[in-house]
Amino acid sequence: MAEKTQEVVNPGEYLITRNPLNSLYTKGIDSCVGLALIEKQKDSLKRGLIHSLYDGLANFDFSNTTNQLQKFLNEFDPKKSKAILCYNPFEAGDTNRLAEILRNKLISTNFPIFYICNRSNINQVPIYLKEMYLHSEKLYISHRTRDNSQLNFITLSLT
Repeated sequence: MAEKTQEVVNPGEYLITRNPLNSLYTKGIDSCVGLALIEKQKDSLKRGLIHSLYDGLANFDFSNTTNQLQKFLNEFDPKKSKAILCYNPFEAGDTNRLAEILRNKLISTNFPIFYICNRSNINQVPIYLKEMYLHSEKLYISHRTRDNSQLNFITLSLT
């Protein structure tokens, strides 16, 4: 019997799997942006997860990040796929510029956006970090506080 595996997607990386026993996981989504793509195939789902790196600074060079994003998107058919974005909005009304770039890129390449997770707090408790767990039929998003306590989970069905 094949064994289930969990592969870690580090900041600045992406992974893609067709194996239903593989799950993809990334943590530490703060100023960065997580993006999951799910493509329906004949008997399974092709799933990918990217942890797009962004330090939140005004002079950040987005060229490497956008090039990597394009390579990731090229692996999927937008007509058969759906996208899930996960990021933290910045404080004081500032915009997460990378999230805007990714969202606009998805729209311009006709990828349907299924869900955007951009909450900044839960019951007045600030969300500091998010984590994404991409399994064969579900995506879990964990919200964490500054001391890494878990606030809650969101569960999204992929089928």
